[in-house]
Amino acid sequence: MTFCGVHCPPSCRFIRQYAAVFNGSTYGMPAGIGYVLFHWRKDVLQRFGQQPPKTWDDLLAVAKAINGSDYNGDGVPDFAICGQLATR
Repeated sequence: MTFCGVHCPPSCRFIRQYAAVFNGSTYGMPAGIGYVLFHWRKDVLQRFGQQPPKTWDDLLAVAKAINGSDYNGDGVPDFAICGQLATR
């Protein structure tokens, strides 16, 4: 896909549609976009009776359920989530 003569990756259509178009007219093009990806270990979730989260509320509930548990067996409590979840 090209946009204003610039080759764009497949995500470009999404970016243009939701971040640069208003009332059918293009008003700009974001210079970048950030992606948030989470990975989880099925064995850890299963051990604590949790399902993979589908929403942010689910993610926080799973984190609260397993945070501070020793789920890797080294005798030290572990963090359920590591990373930046909010910005100022």
